[in-house]
Amino acid sequence: MLKTEYIGHQFDDYAVVIEAGPTKFFRSVVGSDATGPDQDIIPPTYLFSLWLDPVQFSDAIDLVGIDRYKVLHGEQSFSYLIPIRIGDRITFQTRITDIYSKKNGALWFMKRETRVLNQHGDMAATLENLLVVNYG
Repeated sequence: MLKTEYIGHQFDDYAVVIEAGPTKFFRSVVGSDATGPDQDIIPPTYLFSLWLDPVQFSDAIDLVGIDRYKVLHGEQSFSYLIPIRIGDRITFQTRITDIYSKKNGALWFMKRETRVLNQHGDMAATLENLLVVNYG
């Protein structure tokens, strides 16, 4: 059983500067070659790899009492509002928006929402993530 009292919990902000090398590597892996004036804009899906900071992930699952060996990826989505460019400093602001169970407690779900702000404080994107914990 997960600790539902943490619905609404806000995690510490996590900031990162977008670097050219890792961005170029990510593009090569996903087959997204950008040229011309857009070559410094990151692919939208790159945000998820930046957001998956191992410490923040561990903090989240430990906080609500998730057995890390029973975690499944449920779903993810994002809204990309303005371009994020190499050299930008972005800040991830993550909170738990819901924790609930189904199938008489055999499956538990934790939903998180993340606001992504650029160095000017502008909302650049929102990310949503759903973890499933299988106790069945």
